Amino acid sequence: MFSDYSFYQIAWYFTAYSFLGWCMEVAYCTVTSGKVVNRGFLNGPVCPIYGFGMLGILVLLRPLLAVNTWPYNIALFVCGAVLASSVELLVGWGMLKLFHARWWDYSDWPFNLNGFICLGISLCWGGGTLVACRILHPLVHTLTIRLLPSAIGWWLLAIIYLLFAIDTVASVLTAVHLDHDLEELDRITQRMESLSEKLSTDLGTRALETDKRLDNVRLQARLASYELRDAVENAGDRLEDATAERRAALELRAKQLRSHLLDHRFGGRRLLRAFPRLNTTHSARILHQLQDELESRRRH
Repeated sequence: MFSDYSFYQIAWYFTAYSFLGWCMEVAYCTVTSGKVVNRGFLNGPVCPIYGFGMLGILVLLRPLLAVNTWPYNIALFVCGAVLASSVELLVGWGMLKLFHARWWDYSDWPFNLNGFICLGISLCWGGGTLVACRILHPLVHTLTIRLLPSAIGWWLLAIIYLLFAIDTVASVLTAVHLDHDLEELDRITQRMESLSEKLSTDLGTRALETDKRLDNVRLQARLASYELRDAVENAGDRLEDATAERRAALELRAKQLRSHLLDHRFGGRRLLRAFPRLNTTHSARILHQLQDELESRRRH
């Protein structure tokens, strides 16, 4: 027993509210963006942050759930807003530390705290707490605990949590690879830009050296000056060829990384679409380019 809830109840409540939270996220995204997107960190139709948040409310705020009057509802609203925002802040900070990325960002919203939470969303959590506790929870409890035979319920939970565990591992690996791929792609882009600048600088330097040497030898022999110019030009050609080879190798790797990020259905592309406000502590320029390309693909 955990605060008068059985393990069976806890498991079903977490499952139900993770699924309902996913449904709410998809509905919100559909209304605001006009497109249906599989929202959430996981591939499956669940958003665990909602499951954890609702479990915290049911366990910690249970005394407020016993009485359905306005003073209790106001307290439930305030405490629900604080508790849900705390979960959102903790999860957002944890994912930033783990994956070096902000998966949501309220920095443009008024009264925000480091972009992880903001007053407007916290008020929505308070209202959502009232709706969930007073309207949804009795229905969820009836469907999962009262009407569903426990023998069938245990088997369903075993299957659901096995899939959940597999999905969690796969999604974490995808997020880690996304972080690494973005960082490598950013390094390659900077390297190609550096090669172009270095080539221009080296060729310009060699040209100046050629002119100076020609001035020194022009008085001695015009023939020697021609031979010297040819030698420097040949050296420049070899430099260009070597730089072109390195650039071609870098461009090939960049193409592979972009394809891996944008074309794999259950890879980085899904996370980029699911979190359009995703931002990284590094490689921000590359991330924004990929997000713009995904948006361009969707429109065409």
